[in-house]
Amino acid sequence: MDKLPCEDFRVLDITGCCLQEVTTAEWLWEWDWIGYPCLTTLRLRRCTVRLCDLQNVILAGPRLAELRLESVTFPDRPSLCGFIFDEHIHLHCPAVTSFTMVNCHIDGRTFELDAPSLICFRCAQVPSLYFSISLKSAAPCLAQVDLESISGTATFGPLLNTMCHISILKLTVYSIVGDIKFGHLPLFPNLKRLVIEELCGFAMDGGLSAAATVVGDMLRRCPAIRELWIRFSWLEYLNESADDHLDADLTAYLKSSICRLQESGYCNHCKESDKPAAGSTQNFNGSWQSSLRKVVIQFQKGKLTCFQVQLVKFLAENASVLEEFEIEGGNHHGSDHIIKSKVDRWGAASSMENEAPPGVGAGDISG
Repeated sequence: MDKLPCEDFRVLDITGCCLQEVTTAEWLWEWDWIGYPCLTTLRLRRCTVRLCDLQNVILAGPRLAELRLESVTFPDRPSLCGFIFDEHIHLHCPAVTSFTMVNCHIDGRTFELDAPSLICFRCAQVPSLYFSISLKSAAPCLAQVDLESISGTATFGPLLNTMCHISILKLTVYSIVGDIKFGHLPLFPNLKRLVIEELCGFAMDGGLSAAATVVGDMLRRCPAIRELWIRFSWLEYLNESADDHLDADLTAYLKSSICRLQESGYCNHCKESDKPAAGSTQNFNGSWQSSLRKVVIQFQKGKLTCFQVQLVKFLAENASVLEEFEIEGGNHHGSDHIIKSKVDRWGAASSMENEAPPGVGAGDISG
């Protein structure tokens, strides 16, 4: 490193390196004296680095704004470097505004980030015996958070309680019904955009109205919500996992669960009528109903299933000031156009139902 013009580096992108002391008298990285006055971006992928060395680089780069750690291993143990106490990892990033941590190996320890200037935060972690991440200091400018865990939102519960002032939140989960736990989610009074991505929800059996109930409960925690995006990334997830058994399950599920409401006025499979559920808005009262302006539903294969249609139907009937409702199916079956016409019909019929005199049309939500 001493042979390179480190003082001119703006971006440092390192992949597949072991950034530790070597057996000779020389160091692979002489972090303790190298300065990075121009460094704004540091990315480490599949690297092994001692936390004290990484900390020295961060402090040597007073302009470092973006820090990305992907599959990084921290070999430090409590007896080394003085940065780990009671099995906690502490990382001080005074100037960092964008922080990303993806599948890092921390041996079940708690990762504590001190980044008071943080604006964007992303954490994607595979399940482990024990994992948690927290913010040591307040980040008043934090606006955008992206969390991904196939073990559910419980993993990030304590973290989200320190981020309730954010305006954009993306949650990537294995299943909407099984993984979004509301006991761990706070109220988000300033949230304007919510993105929920489901990777493999077809494998979970939660009932036809379960997804609508979960999304409804989530929206109740977002009184100022303006945009809702829901992505069903089942096919993409299966392609990445290369699981032929799950792919066969998905094909069979999609074939057997196509909702007939997309083309007719009644679906025998889900026993649902084209008519809106009487009194449904009374069961999900909340400020979100008068603030949500845009809904986007994205799916990747075939036609919408019954539980997806029930979710679409619930949103069309309950969001009273919607301006845009987009359904993106990525197929050539024409179902996108058909379901969009249904959305307009459900919304209009629900508005008429709500304008009925008191005592008329009372009932329970049915999907």
